[in-house]
Amino acid sequence: MRLNSPYIDRGELHFVGRHAELMKLHQALQKRKRGNIVALTGMAGVGKTALVQHCVREYSRDYPGGVYWFADRHTNLGAEIVQFAQLD
Repeated sequence: MRLNSPYIDRGELHFVGRHAELMKLHQALQKRKRGNIVALTGMAGVGKTALVQHCVREYSRDYPGGVYWFADRHTNLGAEIVQFAQLD
């Protein structure tokens, strides 16, 4: 699997108690045949990054084209998404 992010390799080794959120995220990513864009929001430190990391590791077989991680803290998120969409 190709991972276009330095963020995915890290993560919690003992991921517990978030099965419902994990399934909801995975299902949201599977809604379209070519993939989907899903945004997670919430207060800092609630585990958004850990949830995504675990989802990508757990369901990597379902993303044969890879995963692209948009980090909106340091970029113009809208421009980054447009640039990514033009890769096809």
